[in-house]
Amino acid sequence: MRGLARFIMGGRVNAIFIAGFFGSMSLYFLPLAIFSGATLGLVQLRKGESESIQVALIAGLLIVITLLISPSRPGFPFPVVFALWLTVSFAVWVLRVTMSQTLVLLSVGLICSLFIVAMHLAVGDVVAWWREWLIITQPPGGEVKIDKFGEDEWTRLTNGLMAMFVGFATMFTVLFARWMQSVLYNPGGFANEFIRLRLPRLLLSLLVLVLLAASAINQEVIAEFFMVAMMVYFFQGVAVMHGVSVAKRLHQGWVMAPYLGLFFFPIVIIPGLALLGAIDTFINFRNLE
Repeated sequence: MRGLARFIMGGRVNAIFIAGFFGSMSLYFLPLAIFSGATLGLVQLRKGESESIQVALIAGLLIVITLLISPSRPGFPFPVVFALWLTVSFAVWVLRVTMSQTLVLLSVGLICSLFIVAMHLAVGDVVAWWREWLIITQPPGGEVKIDKFGEDEWTRLTNGLMAMFVGFATMFTVLFARWMQSVLYNPGGFANEFIRLRLPRLLLSLLVLVLLAASAINQEVIAEFFMVAMMVYFFQGVAVMHGVSVAKRLHQGWVMAPYLGLFFFPIVIIPGLALLGAIDTFINFRNLE
């Protein structure tokens, strides 16, 4: 990854190539959008918004050309990577202005919350909307029935899950960009900055009030905001994990185990780290103060 970061910062053409290439490939394998977003994030962190916009405009043109030549899967009328660029650009701007990953995480949580509200205002019945979208995005030959989706309780959580994924993708991309910047220009700086990520105690009280207010609307909204809260505290949990590891001088395997668990048991690891992060708000495992 060090070589990738060095190549990106080798010049504007290099940055355009990486952002455009991975952005184009994300039309067919969505996780690659993180590499494209991180490229723009690194450029923005190091050279500012003006340079990042110039890179994005040309890289975006390459992505659109790719889309016209070879359309992506149904259900994606525009490149999703463009939406990621917008959220990452805002989060990186917050990081450049405040130098605080805590405020970046709060801004990402705000973006996810606005996504939830916007979906409810725009489409009304979000459960029905996402049900139809899931059917459209099925691969050819898939035997999917609308009534089957209607009977599945998990479809009621789709809006919240999408908001959570927006948060995870944005935050991971920003952290990746910040890490690359640290590797090139400030070795060790990223780790010192990240382990100090700690959300204010007041936030938990505000979350409770938001959930109570959401209960006056419907149960789906409560679950959606709860998932966003889980995403936010997950990152604090990860910061706690790394902070304790550094403070106690633990073996790297202790830190790697939860990351491996994310691939095999995400339904356990994500809530577990989120709970750790929420508890740390009061206990402060890292003793940073």
